[in-house]
Amino acid sequence: MRSKITAATCCTGGAVFCVAVFIVLFCLSTGAFGATFEERFEQTLSAEGVQRVVLGNTNGTVRVEGWERDEISVEATKKVRAGDRDKAEEVAEALKIEISQEDGVVRIETIYPKKRSGGFWGALFGGGVTGKMSVDYEVFVPREMNLDLTTTNGRVEVEEVSGEVVAHSTNGRIVLRDVEGSVRARTTNGGVKVEGLVGTFDVSTTNGSIEVGWSRSGAGDCRAHTTNGRIRIELPKDFSAVLDASTTNGKVRTEVPLTIEGTISKRKVRGTLGEGGPLLKLRTSNGNIDIVEAGRAESRAEPEKKEQRVTVEKTPPERMFRHRRGDAVRFVGSVVIDEDEVVEGDAVAVGGSVTVLGKVSGDAVAVFGGVKLGSHAVVDGDVVSVGGKIEVSEGARVSGDMVETSWRGVRVSGGKEDVILDVETLRDSGRSRIPREHVPVARCVRTSEPPIIDGRLDDAVWERAGRLRDFRLSDGRRSQEPTKGVLLWDAEYLYVGVRCRDEEIHKLVMNERGRDASVWHDDNVDVLLSRDEDAEPYYQLGVTPKAALFDQVKQTDRSGDRPGWSSDAEVAAYVADRFWSFEIAIPWDRVGGTPEVGDSRRFNVQRKLKRLDEYSFWSPTYHHDPSYLHVASRFGIIRFVRARADSVRGGFSCSGIEIEGNSAVPSEEILAAIPLKVGDALTGEALMDVEDALWDLRWFSDVDVALKDAEKGAVLLISVKEDPTVAVAKVEVVDGEAFSLEEIQRRFNLKPGRYTEEELDRACERVEQLYRDAGYGMASVSRDFDPESGRLTITVDEGRIEEIRIEGARFVKEEDIREQLGIREGQLYVRQGVEEALDGMNRTIGKFREVSHRVRDGVLTVLVTEKPPFESDSDFTVRFNRVEGLFLGPDLSAAAVFGPQGKAYLSGGYGFGTDAWQYTLGAEKSWFRRYRLSIGANSHDLVDTPDRWKVDDDEASGLAICGFEPRDYFRRWGTQVYWAQGLGVFGTFKLSYVQDEYESVSKNTNWSLFNRRHTKRLNPSVDEGRMKSAKASWSFLHNDCWFLWAEGEIAGERFGGDFEFRRAEVDVRHTLRLAPDQGLRVRVRVGTSEGTPPGQKQFTLGGIGALPGYGYKEFEGNRMVLANAEYRFGGDGAAIVPFWGVGRVWWEGEDLAFEKFKSNVGAALELGDPGDSRLRVSWAIPTGK
Repeated sequence: MRSKITAATCCTGGAVFCVAVFIVLFCLSTGAFGATFEERFEQTLSAEGVQRVVLGNTNGTVRVEGWERDEISVEATKKVRAGDRDKAEEVAEALKIEISQEDGVVRIETIYPKKRSGGFWGALFGGGVTGKMSVDYEVFVPREMNLDLTTTNGRVEVEEVSGEVVAHSTNGRIVLRDVEGSVRARTTNGGVKVEGLVGTFDVSTTNGSIEVGWSRSGAGDCRAHTTNGRIRIELPKDFSAVLDASTTNGKVRTEVPLTIEGTISKRKVRGTLGEGGPLLKLRTSNGNIDIVEAGRAESRAEPEKKEQRVTVEKTPPERMFRHRRGDAVRFVGSVVIDEDEVVEGDAVAVGGSVTVLGKVSGDAVAVFGGVKLGSHAVVDGDVVSVGGKIEVSEGARVSGDMVETSWRGVRVSGGKEDVILDVETLRDSGRSRIPREHVPVARCVRTSEPPIIDGRLDDAVWERAGRLRDFRLSDGRRSQEPTKGVLLWDAEYLYVGVRCRDEEIHKLVMNERGRDASVWHDDNVDVLLSRDEDAEPYYQLGVTPKAALFDQVKQTDRSGDRPGWSSDAEVAAYVADRFWSFEIAIPWDRVGGTPEVGDSRRFNVQRKLKRLDEYSFWSPTYHHDPSYLHVASRFGIIRFVRARADSVRGGFSCSGIEIEGNSAVPSEEILAAIPLKVGDALTGEALMDVEDALWDLRWFSDVDVALKDAEKGAVLLISVKEDPTVAVAKVEVVDGEAFSLEEIQRRFNLKPGRYTEEELDRACERVEQLYRDAGYGMASVSRDFDPESGRLTITVDEGRIEEIRIEGARFVKEEDIREQLGIREGQLYVRQGVEEALDGMNRTIGKFREVSHRVRDGVLTVLVTEKPPFESDSDFTVRFNRVEGLFLGPDLSAAAVFGPQGKAYLSGGYGFGTDAWQYTLGAEKSWFRRYRLSIGANSHDLVDTPDRWKVDDDEASGLAICGFEPRDYFRRWGTQVYWAQGLGVFGTFKLSYVQDEYESVSKNTNWSLFNRRHTKRLNPSVDEGRMKSAKASWSFLHNDCWFLWAEGEIAGERFGGDFEFRRAEVDVRHTLRLAPDQGLRVRVRVGTSEGTPPGQKQFTLGGIGALPGYGYKEFEGNRMVLANAEYRFGGDGAAIVPFWGVGRVWWEGEDLAFEKFKSNVGAALELGDPGDSRLRVSWAIPTGK
């Protein structure tokens, strides 16, 4: 018996050499150190007859100032950084500033020369210029001039003009001072600041704050919108407008007198300022909104800072600062503001981080990066991180808000102490410091007799408990199976009981047991309880029908999560024929301490009904994910009250009901809504049911129930304090066609009845969201109520396209895009229809790499990224073997040569051992997408191998460097034409005709990094001559676990050539994952040939990749069968792999006897991740005869 140890690796050492060579070439060709060249441009022209100045720029600051002269002065500084001064001057010469005047409009445009990468490939392909270019503008215009200013990477500043101002930037701040007229400003990454405005404004940004200071208002509506940042508005004295301000994550705060319209909350305020008038609409998603009176803002004392916002130390007098005028903007990179540096603008990094050690007078914004503030950092605006974290050192100061958004959620901190116009003061309820914002309220009743925790809920004490009723789905719809809860408390425990009805109780899923179980795999109920009146952090306790318990501390942004926390709760569950229930006693000392009578806490309960995949809540979350329960802002409220049962003497009945405090709500409606009638027995449970029913109406800000003695029984006294409500007698929906009134009523339970203003607002918001989710992205919904008729009219504007804009088109005409798009202004916007139109336009024109769109304020913006006329992709090949030695070469492909789906390609390189160039030069044209059809041809001259199916190129190079030679080689050169047809999920079928000359090659090097003294095998000769053959093949890959490949080849016969044979091969591979760290891999390969194929076309077995343990290519023939199997134990990083193989090759006419098959067994140590570079050391022994 022979035994051999073999080694294999997929980690090629040549790859390291490749990276090193590429870096050296890149650095040499680009020039790591460059020169900067600046050039001034000045031009003055008459302003006579000019009504508007339009300026377009890409990189650089734009500053415009009004003056008294009747002329326009343009001053610009061109800045170029290139490899050397000559190159910089050449680029500056090509960078043009063009000024034209036509029809009362002066246009100033920056013409950037065609730019190419300055490296190796740029030198190879030629064309264009290399260098970093920017232009800073300073323009002086008459004060009455209208302005339209645009820059992409830079700041926009305007001072002392009285005309219309339109300003656009992508990465930069917009600052407008002393402007009289209308203002429209848009930016993406940066803030907007307007000072001394006399007129109207419409400003928006995505990542940054908005500050507007009015000297005097205009006559029109004003709007401000941002996603990540605060809004601050300074109003002049005696200002009049209609205010509509709301934020998703933050607070609305106002210091000016306001007449409230309807109900307000900390996140939404609607009302009248002064005498009313134009609309002032303010919107932000992540940030606070402050509305202050001019003059008072400066005198008002700075509020005490919270959390990270701590007082900054004073700067020593001798310290000198470097001032940077304008914004500090970096696209794909980081921004660092040193300690001695002051940025008079925003600090913005897109695709990088922002580090502030000095001072920033605007916002600090990082998109896809974090923000770090040093101990002496001062930021006068907001600090915003999108997709990163904010780190604040002690001593840093932030004047605005800190907004951190990530996959975990949104976190807003900073700002003033409290809402100045606060909800509780306006309601004057005195009942709870927690605002009721569309959330249910329940009473938790104190008990002197604790219940027995057995899960059955049959103790008499539960009859006096507070009730949790009306469980609903996350969107407010009723659940299919009802759920009810009860609440009690004493000095030591909070007692919660829940009963879950289930008509198919036999389908209940209940596999988990014990503490810290994975309860989410079963039917379960989650109890969520805050530690005090704030919603966060809160406690989560999950219970299953088998009383399995999972508990943890949670916080929305996960900063306070404690999954290892234990509640020490006592829990029991019970399963009956048609329901299951549980009882849980939660110790107060584990959840924030015992409350006092009158205290409140945030609370919610979620039930998971697994067989229906249904999630119901006591307080619905209205979250887009119906199963998501961690929406702390939507938790309900429980109030801790005394027991009432002791004040009710047994046997009393209700002799009458008196109601006081109601004016808008008729007593008849209240009487109809409560479950207790005259003559019913008065019990503690009955009184609780009355109070619960009144709270569930949500018509009242306070409810109290009491009794007074009467001759016969007792009189029930109901005292209420009303919230504003309306009585709806009829509901109608107008102008909406996508959803009928019946559909809307069914979805949202919107029917005649009494509603609060908040409930109607919520209904409109949900109808609007319904349309938007259905693809009507411009839809808006409004309502109107007629108090005389009681008719509620919901008006749906499904959203029509008012304007179509095209962005990104340079070579393709906008008219062609609009024509092929087929969408017209005034057309209804439906997302699916627009996406289909964009897809059709892209297929027809075929010159775009990417096509997308966005909609906002009635404007449909089509965003296109064009393919350049000549687009290339490149890769680099490095390999090593005993024939070629070191081989280096690029793989290049150029698209858009033959239309949108055509390409030319070139691959090859130089073999230092053969001292010869190799290449494959070809072209291919494709049609269709799903069933791709391709036709191509190439010419080639290569050193090739018949053993690639055994050992791939990377593995062969790694083995050669280690001193092993697992493959043989030959040279072939000739041509090929082919036709390939995609079959969708069934793979690809290919036909090809190949004409090649075959030639033997010899060994040219004996070098290896390891095993140096070992003399490498000679490379065997091949049968030389011309081969003309036709091939048909089919390949199929399914879910990365099934791979099938089959090929048939016919040579000679009608095609001619020196060889005549027929040959076929089939390879089937399957990977089966049996556990997270275990898997089985199987391969079967068979082959056959007829005629007289050359030696390089015969079948061989033996050695690495084909029966290791036997000698290299020990067996040869024109028939082959091979089967391998291996089992992998281990996760990422390392694994043990036992393997087994059996196979045979033989010549035609020999007997196929099983005893002649060869087999082997062995094991391997595999280091590295599967499917990636890895090292594999194998040991195998042959077991066949």
